[in-house]
Amino acid sequence: IGGATCGAPPAIAGSSVSGTVGSLPNGAAVVITISGTAPNGPVALSNTASVTAPAGINDTDPANNSSTVATSVAALSADISVVKTGPANAAPGTNVTYTLTVTNGGPDAATNVVLNDATPAGLSFVSASLPCAAGFPCSLGTVAAGGSTIVAVTFAVPANANGSIVNIANVGSDTPDPNPANNSSTVTIPIVAVTTAADLAVVKSGPASVTAGTNAVYTLLVTNNGPDAATGVVLADPTPTGLTLVSADGPCAGGFPCALGTLANGASVSVNVTFAVPLNATAAIVNTGSVTSATPDPNGNNNSSTVTTTVVPVVAASADLVVAKTGPVTVIAGSTITYTIMVTNNGPDGVPDAVLNDPTPPGLTFVSASAPCVGGFPCAIGAIANGASVTVTATYAVSPGLVGSVTNIASAHSATVPDPTPNNNSSTVATTVTGAPGGEMKPVPVDARWMLALMTLMLMLVGAPLAKRRR
Repeated sequence: IGGATCGAPPAIAGSSVSGTVGSLPNGAAVVITISGTAPNGPVALSNTASVTAPAGINDTDPANNSSTVATSVAALSADISVVKTGPANAAPGTNVTYTLTVTNGGPDAATNVVLNDATPAGLSFVSASLPCAAGFPCSLGTVAAGGSTIVAVTFAVPANANGSIVNIANVGSDTPDPNPANNSSTVTIPIVAVTTAADLAVVKSGPASVTAGTNAVYTLLVTNNGPDAATGVVLADPTPTGLTLVSADGPCAGGFPCALGTLANGASVSVNVTFAVPLNATAAIVNTGSVTSATPDPNGNNNSSTVTTTVVPVVAASADLVVAKTGPVTVIAGSTITYTIMVTNNGPDGVPDAVLNDPTPPGLTFVSASAPCVGGFPCAIGAIANGASVTVTATYAVSPGLVGSVTNIASAHSATVPDPTPNNNSSTVATTVTGAPGGEMKPVPVDARWMLALMTLMLMLVGAPLAKRRR
């Protein structure tokens, strides 16, 4: 058969494979391999291949144009099994964990293996390892011959449980199993009440007194005096009436009650808690902390602790401001006059906002003042601590035509701190104004002798007419 090469890949139609081989020179051969998946046995397969010559070609021996092969397919089987193990016993109120071992004893792979471990009556599913984390039944997929898969599963035993726990696990597969007897495994364990005890104690400490408007800090010391570990420890510290929770140490940062977890025999946990005391608080603060546990406590007398804190009311601040003003006794008209003003805080508290005033008297004109009153009066002299003083000088121009006296009054006050003695908050200086130099009336010096002669003359003038009348 001459001419062409092998044609396109053969087409598969149902259970038949056909295709064009193409041209075959004399003596040539083509090898074609066909692969397929045998069905599950037992079954006998008969596979026949045939070839035909194209039209126009005479096949001199058509008897060898086909060939048949018979193949015996054995049945697939996989001996899948499960073995379940667990603890010797379980205690009420605890968790119990089982181990499930799934094994394929072959001879073939087990496909679509499914494991089931129904939750025993009265218990609660807690967790399971992969691939069964979501619970049961769960798919293990394909387990190769000789392969195994191990799954751990945990159930919660209720606190009131008694009797025994019967736990049955079973496994199945799409692959025929020649030994289904080992496809399930049962474990029965007794529930044994374990006598445990943990003497939890809490001691609360705090301040004997606190000032209203401040924070009060307390410390709670929780101790497990044993003999066993205390599980599920919970600390409570309700916020006292009228107070506000500010903060607490972890694990109680989120507030109370808070979980302290498991506390081993002899272990302790210290928690600090801060409450804000309102400014108007007056009543004593009664603060009680308490602790509980899932483990029985043989001594409940030390499970709470109370601290009573006296609230000290806030006393209103006060400050006795005293003003002392000094200045000249006399001053000449047309000149300047300078006063010194001292403001003293006699306490008992500081003043944050002292104000000094020194109004300009009539006939005077403000000239200058020392800091902090350089801009004039009234002026803010700011904070004056208890016992401190501030001194300010003030200068005024005296009108040239002014006569008589000038009265200058300085005063100080605080807008926020009351003054228990307001009578000394001001100070007055009176200054006499005399005539200007060169224009004032100066007294004429008189000699005593001239004064005596003048008086003698006046007596003589007055006495002469009297003497004439007597004659």
